[in-house]
Amino acid sequence: MTTPTFSTGQPSAARRLPFVSLNAWSIYAVVIALLVSVPILVVFSAVFAPTGEVWRHLVDTVLW
Repeated sequence: MTTPTFSTGQPSAARRLPFVSLNAWSIYAVVIALLVSVPILVVFSAVFAPTGEVWRHLVDTVLW
């Protein structure tokens, strides 16, 4: 004879996704990763920004 099982509403450990359970350490890691990546992304995005006459102005006024 089998005993009935009742669901608690929580997904089983096999079906639970690893990124769903966030604890304080994982939140801190994500925040630090974002803080570190923002300056890197800004530098890389400057490559695609139009420079216009910036270099000509620097050559004329600052560089020899």
